Amino acid sequence: MQTAQLAHLVPQLAANGSLAPLLEPVLKALIHSRAFSSQTKYDNHLRGYFAFCSLHKLSAVPADLRTVVFYFGSLLQRAEAKNQTVSVLTGPRDAISTLHQLCGYESPTQHFLIKQLLQGAQRLLKTPKRKRSPLTLRHLTELASRFSGPSVSLQKHMLVTAMSIGFFGFFRYSDLAAITANHVSMSQRKITIFLPYSKTDQLHRGASISFSACPGKLYCPVSLLTQLFARAGLRGTRRPVFMRFDHSLPTEIAIDYNRCHKQFKELFHAIGLDDTYGTHSLRVGGATLAASINIAEAQWMAHGRWLSTSAARGYVHQIASAEHVPTALAAAEAEEPSIDPSPNPLLAEPMVPLPPPVVARRRYRRATPTPRSVPTVIHRPGRRPITISSRLLD
Repeated sequence: MQTAQLAHLVPQLAANGSLAPLLEPVLKALIHSRAFSSQTKYDNHLRGYFAFCSLHKLSAVPADLRTVVFYFGSLLQRAEAKNQTVSVLTGPRDAISTLHQLCGYESPTQHFLIKQLLQGAQRLLKTPKRKRSPLTLRHLTELASRFSGPSVSLQKHMLVTAMSIGFFGFFRYSDLAAITANHVSMSQRKITIFLPYSKTDQLHRGASISFSACPGKLYCPVSLLTQLFARAGLRGTRRPVFMRFDHSLPTEIAIDYNRCHKQFKELFHAIGLDDTYGTHSLRVGGATLAASINIAEAQWMAHGRWLSTSAARGYVHQIASAEHVPTALAAAEAEEPSIDPSPNPLLAEPMVPLPPPVVARRRYRRATPTPRSVPTVIHRPGRRPITISSRLLD
């Protein structure tokens, strides 16, 4: 939503004269109170909401209960026809509620009738959640053997490098697209990538993620990234590491989500994987691997930058196959015996949970009592003595 639209909807912030220039930064800050991805989703939902209200000549802001109920009815009808999930209702609900709150009105989405409507829609649209299948070390080995190295095109080598970095760093697509060459520091045995921001770091505090080399393994992230820097001439530049290609030539623009998803799928299909594998399979696979080899949960949660335990555990798949558990026993039983604990960058520098800090108990000593001064006594013959306090004599 643009600031001009919000200013039109918020009559309380109407300003004239010398106050008018101060309104623009206020409206801009209000719009940016949500993350950029949320802003984009809200804009799409509100566009449909305004179109519905305009078509039926209804007030969009402030809206009454009847307007929202019938708008949700149109969304529910479309969702049933297209076999969609209840998110087609929850997204517009959040957008309409936020808009009313910004405009200083009570949101009709808080009404009991709307809550019951959403509960009923959740039962009607009971489409199961489709989670991405986890990538495994065996998959990475096959991808690296076929699509990396000097004899393969730079674009395919870059894609396999992105898969390896994403797998061992628990990266989302947005994390990979944000990495530029100046964010990477490399040595022969270790690389460190600085993420300036991420989905769970909206305030741009930044985080550093380190990988150890796994010599002799085709999917080694240090080796693949070193080769990519040499072939693409990235060293000493600020170009995106995972760039977009136009007509097989690299550009200085980060790869967009649609191209990344499509090209990942092409390589996945080439090794026989189905459509349940996508860009998020890297993060799911890395988390599943870390959990299966008994790395402390707090350690791999910090490595993946998760803020809640429930969100992190949602990424872990229960894998019955031995290919995802690189222990000595599993490696002996697997078809490919080269999968062992040593090549895993997560294990090259074990994530051992640090002991809790020892907090010394503070011992309080009683203060030494201040000696009381002896009061001065004046004796008078035949009369009562007079006692004078030492304070009066100071």
